[in-house]
Order: sequence, then C-alpha cells, then structure tokens
Amino acid sequence: DLSKDPSKHQLLGGCVSAGPMVNDKAQYLELRGAMHALQIDTGSQGAMLRALGAVLHLGDLEFQALAVPGSDAGSGIGKSGASGKAIEALGPLLGVEKALLEKALCSKIVVEHEVPVVPAEAANARSALAKGMYSRLFDWTLRKVNGALATGGQSRAKRDAKTHFIGLLDIFGFE
Repeated sequence: DLSKDPSKHQLLGGCVSAGPMVNDKAQYLELRGAMHALQIDTGSQGAMLRALGAVLHLGDLEFQALAVPGSDAGSGIGKSGASGKAIEALGPLLGVEKALLEKALCSKIVVEHEVPVVPAEAANARSALAKGMYSRLFDWTLRKVNGALATGGQSRAKRDAKTHFIGLLDIFGFE
C-alpha cells in the first residue's frame, strides 16, 4: 500500500501535502472520469495506476552491503521499514517474484556470468528502472490523449482534417 503522506516516499520527498482542503476521493473519481473520456479502458487505467505505484515503491528500496563468497562486492534489498514494504508490494505490481527482482537489481551479467554489485550500483539500477517505467508510461499517456483528441471520439474516417494535440514537458526531478 502507498502511504497517504507523500513525504514517506523517496521520489516524492520534496512534495508538500495539500492537507484536508483537498478531497482525494473526488479528485481520483475526476481523474478516472477524464481517462474514460479519453477512451482509456478500465484495464489500461488499472495498469497505469499499478505502474505509477511500482515507480513510487521502487524509489523506496534501500540497498545494503552483503558479503558474497568469491566476490569483492555484494548487495541486497533492505527487508525492514519502507524498503521491506516496498519489495513486498513490487512483486504483485510488476508481476515478478521478489527474489527475481532483487537478483536483477543487485547483480549484473558479465559474459554470461552473474556478478554481484555494490549497493550504489544496485541503487543506480533501481533508479534506471523507475525512470524507464515512468518515461514509457508518460509517453503512452501522451499518445492516448493525443489519439483521443485527434479522433474527437469519432472514427478516423469521420474526423476533422485539423488535428489537435497536447504537448507536455516533464523534466524528471526538476523542481
């Protein structure tokens, strides 16, 4: 489960909660209504929300150094606190076993051999995965919005020759 307090998630640490003046339930319903109006089916909406949740949980993973026999380096995902909750949530959200996710983040393949990595390298792998997922979700959302605007809810054959679009600029980490 995601925390209702944005400061509890590493990727949202700089966010300030709007407090009791914002009706989260009403805004959520408005968001879902907007997605429906843009012809984003409920299955895609669910996948979108799961992907966003996974990105937030990925940011909460913490890595610790581990002794690995036959290697100078090694790391593992912290199993307590926010990191422990995040690794438990990520498996179902991403559709992978948590052991496989940890292996993917905490090791690399060099000439067909698995090599452990230090915690900083594991954190870099985690950040790259989160950024890649967010980037692909952002691009997909723009395609869906622009596709819905281009068709105006009509078939392509009936749409107006003039095409409308929305362009968004998202600078990851820029505040």
